[in-house]
Amino acid sequence: MAQPAPSETYASPVYKQPDNGNAENTGKKLPPVPVVPLPPEAPVFQLDLGELDVGIYAVRVVGAIETAKLRRFREPLYLRFKVNDGPNGESGSYRIRCGYVDEFYSVAEFYFHALAKRH
Repeated sequence: MAQPAPSETYASPVYKQPDNGNAENTGKKLPPVPVVPLPPEAPVFQLDLGELDVGIYAVRVVGAIETAKLRRFREPLYLRFKVNDGPNGESGSYRIRCGYVDEFYSVAEFYFHALAKRH
């Protein structure tokens, strides 16, 4: 569960993608869904995955930016992921630069290996 909980909704635009050419906004939108906004001034949230068994896991970040805030040349977007995946419970920190658009897409995947069962 993500903290804070979803507090807004976002309706992703629908594009027409010709075989060769630029995508065209149809003016239509998908039904709104609940989202967790991550504004630049407060971009942190916690994700409780519960108790995990030994194994390899992935956390996928699916996101979008409002169409009005989209620029042809994208501002850099970095995500940092911190998880207690060390052999003695120490935390590892991972950072990735990712792309984004105004439709919902997986913008980043973080993979980690849980060496022992823990929360």
